[in-house]
Amino acid sequence: MIKKIFILGFVVCSIALNLPGFAGTWKDSFEDKNTQEWEALGQDLKEWWIDRGEAVGEASERNILSAWVTGDVAWQNYTISCRAKLTEVKEQFPHLGLVLHYDDTENSLYLFQIVSDWKEFGFITIQKLLPPPARSVKLGEFDFIPKANKWYELSASVSRRTLEFQINDQVFTVTDPNPLKSGKAGFFVVNGQARFDDVEITGTNIPNGGPGKARPVAPRGKLATTWGHLKRK
Repeated sequence: MIKKIFILGFVVCSIALNLPGFAGTWKDSFEDKNTQEWEALGQDLKEWWIDRGEAVGEASERNILSAWVTGDVAWQNYTISCRAKLTEVKEQFPHLGLVLHYDDTENSLYLFQIVSDWKEFGFITIQKLLPPPARSVKLGEFDFIPKANKWYELSASVSRRTLEFQINDQVFTVTDPNPLKSGKAGFFVVNGQARFDDVEITGTNIPNGGPGKARPVAPRGKLATTWGHLKRK
């Protein structure tokens, strides 16, 4: 009996030691109207506010990115997800999307963005922005035509050299041979007004917390479609 207990304990310990670390999740559902966890990137904070339990961003200057970010520069290899929709077009081809690995000491970041007229033309780009004199790098471009005033489920992740952007059930994947190591996360808008809600950031070094509540997970009726090639120029 003692021998069996010892063997069982050894097996349990071995399994536990080989399991990956439990990831933490930081959430914000914007129900408390608290903006202290967030900071504006490149624009005045008044361009971001909370209305009816949703974050609202407005880019007032043409072709100038207005972003809202949260977290710590040490955050790495994480996934950020949220709901987003474009509510107002201010200039031609509004953009919206997600920011990952923003390092305010290096002024570098990844942009996962939807660029469109929100009617008949659109595409997705995944870009790495670097401080001058280095050039920004377009890592991938894909066809995608969104609609205004429609909620989209967005998710983006950086895992070593793999970058993934998911919109509803479509997945767009690229690789970066020289990835940005870590940084803050958030979302942005250009040339328009957009709403964001139900933010969740999950990763092995992300702390459990944030002012939000966990959202229910809706079952998906089909597997995600993976886009493994770039849009032809």
